[in-house]
Amino acid sequence: GAGYCLTATGKKNGMRLITVVMNEDNTDNRSKDTISMMDYGFNMYSLDNVVEKEKTLGNIKVNLGEKEYANVKIESNVSILNNNQNEKRNVSYDIVTREISAPVKVGDEVGDLNVYENGIFMYSLPLTVTEDIDKANIFIVFVRNLKDILSINL
Repeated sequence: GAGYCLTATGKKNGMRLITVVMNEDNTDNRSKDTISMMDYGFNMYSLDNVVEKEKTLGNIKVNLGEKEYANVKIESNVSILNNNQNEKRNVSYDIVTREISAPVKVGDEVGDLNVYENGIFMYSLPLTVTEDIDKANIFIVFVRNLKDILSINL
């Protein structure tokens, strides 16, 4: 007759595995196979966080902003799967920002985080600001411009 199916999930060190065992009539065998596959997966592979979401990655000038600079971040982790039998993958990243003007809100795209493996571009994720920044009032803008003018003349 038709066998039974067992689907299971396990999480270890930030990595989640899903196993599916099919056509095993015996509960003990289904459980043993599931445990064997989980052990194999967690022993053979590991997940490395290259960049953590919410981590401040630098700052960006905000034209006409209440604050002159905003910190930037990404909204999801950059993680890579390593095969534990091989050397760790050589992954790096850089950030490219755009010129922005206030108001700017968390979630607004203000640039890109580019991910590379062995120097070859893999993909990019949007950068956003870590906090909302409103437009500066006219007085703040005037004082900033005055400071710029005075420092040029000194």
